[in-house]
Amino acid sequence: TMLAAEMVQRVHAVAPQDRILFLSYNVGVARWLRHAWLNHDFPGQVTATHLAELRGARGAALPLALTRTMPELPPHARQIRHAGTGYEVWDLGSVAKAVEQCLPAADKYNHILVDEAQDMPEGWLQLVEAMMVDPKCGYSWFFYDDSQAVYSSDPVGIPAGEPCYPLRRVLRNSRRIFRQFAEL
Repeated sequence: TMLAAEMVQRVHAVAPQDRILFLSYNVGVARWLRHAWLNHDFPGQVTATHLAELRGARGAALPLALTRTMPELPPHARQIRHAGTGYEVWDLGSVAKAVEQCLPAADKYNHILVDEAQDMPEGWLQLVEAMMVDPKCGYSWFFYDDSQAVYSSDPVGIPAGEPCYPLRRVLRNSRRIFRQFAEL
């Protein structure tokens, strides 16, 4: 999270006119960053949000609901909650298609940074690309830790050939805690 937040600041420093989205699956992280960035000089150019409240760059609602209710839970679907008539599941693939067709460029982002990508439901990568002004020119960074996957054991799904920079040092734990768990 801290690396992703730092990257937002670096991208903004070199492209202050560009719209940047910090997207997290974690509601608390998105709210914390939104509050922490209140004093930064990001005049409406940087948005910190979580998946459930995702909107266009100018606050426009996305063309479809991010979820749908199904009578039965399909294989590999990520359930959000049991609804009275079935299961509410993420439907990001349908939203991505609608965003590509309906969301104007002024409501899209130049750069998108995704935190906690290991917990994003199926279709998230297509949605990120659809929400970008031009995925070939903008930055899209995905920060994830497969060992922290809470909702899925599926791999993150970063396209083959994309650069990946694994961290070689544990920055969160003390050395003593790290050594203890390394022995397990």
